[in-house]
Amino acid sequence: MKREIEFLASYQIKQKRSRKTGVSQRALIACVFVAAVVVFGGFFAYFQIQTQRLAHEYKTLNSYITDSEQAKEYQRLLGIQGSYQALQEKNNAADEAAAAISKRPLMEQGALSAVQASLTEQQAITGLSFDKEGNFWVLIKSQNAGQIPDYIEAVEQSGYFKKVSYDGWQSQDGYLTQMCCTLKWEVGA
Repeated sequence: MKREIEFLASYQIKQKRSRKTGVSQRALIACVFVAAVVVFGGFFAYFQIQTQRLAHEYKTLNSYITDSEQAKEYQRLLGIQGSYQALQEKNNAADEAAAAISKRPLMEQGALSAVQASLTEQQAITGLSFDKEGNFWVLIKSQNAGQIPDYIEAVEQSGYFKKVSYDGWQSQDGYLTQMCCTLKWEVGA
């Protein structure tokens, strides 16, 4: 009996401990659950706030873009910027052309007149250019190939050029020839 009493006493003690352990385990589980709910609830609230903030910023930006007066003004400013860039490019091209022209030799009016005066009614100058050596290049179009040598000779006899040469002609809607006239003066003189 003593043994049975001891067994019952030990059983009751175990029962009390297991109740305390069960209560404390349940309390721990409940605390962990509450903590998890708080943490996940906090994350959810944070993401909801961020989503609302971003949605508000999107609406604000969208209102700036879609506001018709602001959009028109923006388009007008883009047009002005494009016009400014086009004018700037033209200005740069004009500056480059002026610089190139300033490097060319000065050609007195008489030399240019000699080149023009030697033309017949069936001939026309279609291009003029200079090179660094002081050569004056003339592209001539003629309806009659036989008139080209006469024209070259007339320019040679004008007295403005040291040498006048050409490489023949090409047949293309008439006859084209390129004539090289070497000026009598040095480049830059």
